[in-house]
Amino acid sequence: ITAYPKANTSIISDTACLNTALNFISNSTIANGSIIFYSWDFGDGDGGLLPSTTHTYSDTGNFTVTLVTTTNFGCLDTATANARVEGLPDATITTTNGSVICEGDTSAVQAVVQPNVDYLWSTGDTTVSVTIDTTQTLTLTVTDTITGCSNSSSIDMTVNPAPIADAGLDTTINLGESFQLVGSGGGLYSWSPDTLLNFSNIFNPLA
Repeated sequence: ITAYPKANTSIISDTACLNTALNFISNSTIANGSIIFYSWDFGDGDGGLLPSTTHTYSDTGNFTVTLVTTTNFGCLDTATANARVEGLPDATITTTNGSVICEGDTSAVQAVVQPNVDYLWSTGDTTVSVTIDTTQTLTLTVTDTITGCSNSSSIDMTVNPAPIADAGLDTTINLGESFQLVGSGGGLYSWSPDTLLNFSNIFNPLA
């Protein structure tokens, strides 16, 4: 009877943030012979066949990782380790006046209030909200101060130029006469007072 040695199988596992690959390294050794086969089970239905490998989980939490090694003598050994995937902070952006405003107006752009989170806007601000009055692509990066995990999102802010209203030249008319007003500079019009106008919402009402 010949007793062949098994591999001394061990794993170096990892902790990472969601959407980041975790590293798994086989630290397995064998006194006599060689390890010819590695079989990883990452605990989420996926596996691998390399001595050292990476895996990206699609969910957060703790996962039991299993490695089975096979020697050239056909002997098997198994090791397990824990892998942890940390969640990402919420990087949702909201605005008070929308992402398209007119020149002279402002819009408060806000992040979600969360505990243990640092905020960094592309403007350099580190507050929960910033006030925007220029056209720009605004990026927010939020970082969990406990896990170190970060998340980011962006929003395109557009400031449209304000119209230059022109009601035309001042004119004097006689009692009982009418006069065609001609406005310019806008797309929508509102004349006031409108009591003596045929229409108050066109560019050329009759007074």
